[in-house]
Amino acid sequence: MEIDQYLRQSPIYLFNEIHQILFRDIKLILKEKGVNFLQALIVITLFLERRKIKDNRKKISPGDIFKSLKVSKGAMSQNLSFLEEKGLLKRILDQEDARSFSLELTELGEKNALELMQIMELKEKNIEKKMGKNHLEQLVDTLEQFKKGYFLNS
Repeated sequence: MEIDQYLRQSPIYLFNEIHQILFRDIKLILKEKGVNFLQALIVITLFLERRKIKDNRKKISPGDIFKSLKVSKGAMSQNLSFLEEKGLLKRILDQEDARSFSLELTELGEKNALELMQIMELKEKNIEKKMGKNHLEQLVDTLEQFKKGYFLNS
């Protein structure tokens, strides 16, 4: 079919196809864990940032995560509420400003963060094994360049 040749040359179609391949398995595994991809990233972010919280008394706000993960405020709020209901994180009201709060993982959240990080690392190691470390590094560099150039020009 004519469309086959067109699709083989289309970066947009290829990005979509790669997205589907990568996330098919990840979505199923995360569903078993009771979270979606964004929720997993929020939990992992809080886990990785917890050292800064303890060392510098820095607090992590929803805005900090919002900026890093580049999602809408509505999506962030909805997913934070879900994670709080599941007992994975808690909101801590700011003593100086009752309108703001920070986020912390619960003990259950920390346990889940470790499991979620292992899932992601296994997937990444599988990709590296199939592609080779050098090819994967080149791909990541190319995609970063594309992302920077694409968003600067759009």
